[in-house]
Amino acid sequence: MRKQIEIWLSGLASAAMSGFAGGVGVLIAEPATFNFTETGIWSLGKVCAVCGLVGVANFLKQSPLPQGVLTSPDAPKAGG
Repeated sequence: MRKQIEIWLSGLASAAMSGFAGGVGVLIAEPATFNFTETGIWSLGKVCAVCGLVGVANFLKQSPLPQGVLTSPDAPKAGG
């Protein structure tokens, strides 16, 4: 079970980083707005955060939390 969780968390982190990195592409698309000034960095951070969240949401859609992660080992089984 622990190995499944590690693999799942690794995929989740990868999806977040990939989405965040994809947001950096706006530097090329719109350098006048998304640049290294104070307001440009904040704008870039917001875009990267949204892209990261979209990546995480897509990952969770494809790979939901592994079965049995939220239940304790002592919990009664459903239906029996």
